[in-house]
Amino acid sequence: TAEQANEIFRGILQNNQIYGSRSARENIEILFEKHHHLLDKKLLEELKNKKELSSLTKS
Repeated sequence: TAEQANEIFRGILQNNQIYGSRSARENIEILFEKHHHLLDKKLLEELKNKKELSSLTKS
């Protein structure tokens, strides 16, 4: 659901051990590709502004 997708990406944003992990990167990208349409606009903006995750929102 949208609520679950937003909760997952909020958790990713709040935990540098997740967003900074090279081993988690591929899974984060897959999740984003599948569920970005469910994310709140504000959350998408936060992802875009987070240097380590900004490449997710480029397309």
